[in-house]
Amino acid sequence: MIRYLTAITAAVILSTGAAAQSIQLKSLPAGSNLTFVAQASSEIPNDLAVMVFSAVSESKDLPTAQSNLNGIMAEAQKTISDFSSLAKIQNYGYSAFPVYSKPKAGQAPEIVGWKAVQRIQVQTEDIEGVPALVQTAQNAKLALDNINYGLTKATKELTQEKLIGMVVENVNKKAANVALAMKLPVETFYIEKLEFNQGFDSAPRNFAVRSMMAADSSAGVTMPSFEAGTSNVELSARASLKILPDSPQ
Repeated sequence: MIRYLTAITAAVILSTGAAAQSIQLKSLPAGSNLTFVAQASSEIPNDLAVMVFSAVSESKDLPTAQSNLNGIMAEAQKTISDFSSLAKIQNYGYSAFPVYSKPKAGQAPEIVGWKAVQRIQVQTEDIEGVPALVQTAQNAKLALDNINYGLTKATKELTQEKLIGMVVENVNKKAANVALAMKLPVETFYIEKLEFNQGFDSAPRNFAVRSMMAADSSAGVTMPSFEAGTSNVELSARASLKILPDSPQ
């Protein structure tokens, strides 16, 4: 039988350790409920990087602008794939819009050209290789719009399993303290309701970058520096314990 945990709300808040033994609580009637809120957290190194790159092409006519963009992006994606087999690429948007002339008094702006923009999202679990990957993409005429670090699905699942164990262990200790303070055997309580709530609070490792194409494609881009950081994973549980009707009072 599982017993649960940290802060007790039933007109009672208990402390831990020896202090709990000195608290004398009046026994509640059989059938009464105690609500426990348990929390556990773990700080995990980020093992996933998500980057957004963009390419822009501008020309007097739309077909030329789009054709040039398609060529830049196709070559850039091949370069990224050749550089890292762990990089996963997916389209993140494609758009084209007219470029207008500067407004003149009494005259409506005219279309003087077209601009085409495409963005791709690149994910990788090779955290150490991210700076070199970004450098490679930038040298392939892509602009880095954004980079964000987080946790892979596998890491989240493993961390959740770990936190469940931590919460349950904490609950057992607290339930024993409650029983001791109320002078009731631990077996007196049973769980009537249990709800888990998980949250991910990633450290601010979201790097927003001004989107710019290299002014001179012949000049290599210097390798950037990023800190992957950590994510704080939290798990809380709210349990409602009921005193068995046949409990000794």
